[in-house]
Amino acid sequence: MTVPGSGGEPDARVAIAKAAIVEPDGRAAVAEPDARVAIAGLLGRPARDIEHIADLTHPWATATRTQLVTLEGGERIVVQRGLSTRAGRAAIARRIRLSRALRRPGAQLPVPEVLAGDPRAADGPWLASRFVDGRLGSDLLDSGSDAAVLGAMAGTVAAGCAGLSAQGLRLGRRWADPGRLTRAAASWLESVGGGLSVDAVVRGRRLVERVPELLAASPPVVAHGDLAPVNLVVAGGSVVAVLDLERMRLAPAALDAAWFRYLVRLHHPERSAAATSALLAARGLADDAATALMLDDLAALACLELAASVKSAPGRRTWLARLETLLAG
Repeated sequence: MTVPGSGGEPDARVAIAKAAIVEPDGRAAVAEPDARVAIAGLLGRPARDIEHIADLTHPWATATRTQLVTLEGGERIVVQRGLSTRAGRAAIARRIRLSRALRRPGAQLPVPEVLAGDPRAADGPWLASRFVDGRLGSDLLDSGSDAAVLGAMAGTVAAGCAGLSAQGLRLGRRWADPGRLTRAAASWLESVGGGLSVDAVVRGRRLVERVPELLAASPPVVAHGDLAPVNLVVAGGSVVAVLDLERMRLAPAALDAAWFRYLVRLHHPERSAAATSALLAARGLADDAATALMLDDLAALACLELAASVKSAPGRRTWLARLETLLAG
């Protein structure tokens, strides 16, 4: 999801819309004729083949519109359309490229099959992928026992990402280079410092100074980059789809665990202990104070990056408030 990474969504729950994996509840109305024609044009099918179009876009989603299309005969396809901006086109292009690359023989990460797409389309970037039936991981946070199951699943996914070969994926390497990440973090802090308290800026500078230490303690691997409960689709006791791949990168091995832990603490604090304990065990990380400090630092760095990259004023304020809380410890 890009949750937070594709440009200004103020809440990780936006990924619910972007996931496009939620089972319709039967109330979806038949699409208007012009919507049928538009979707049919993208899919290269006659408009009469389209029975229903359910709009799953969350009101807060500013970067991606998601629709679940039901074709004649019952086949379901997810259509996502991004903004006609450089960042919007790049995000759709990365989704298409990485989704296809990660479905190659031997890949161990379940990702939805991309059927078609065009990041350079005149009417805006888009992609169509096969619907994957299941529940969003966030649904498992209603109880402590299920939260532990989800945490273990997330840890397994994080380990699966870390075990991937980066060859051919063309992943960003900034988070794998101590010097580059230190310079980038200093630049991010400089750009958002005016929106933070004096104390937070001081703590932020100390965080920047610790970047080489963080990378030394957690060597870089392939990371999902936005491992959130809403980016996991589960069925039959396992993860059947991993969503929102555009923030995949080479990064510290603990980044995915840090981000998942942070989002659960933020949105489901009552489930944090159960989910985190299972997450750390599945990822092979110690459940101790030193690990907690490292995970907090990595989450704060990720928040700092997002705060600096978000363009909308409301979105930036949201991420700055979260960063302030993280830096306060």
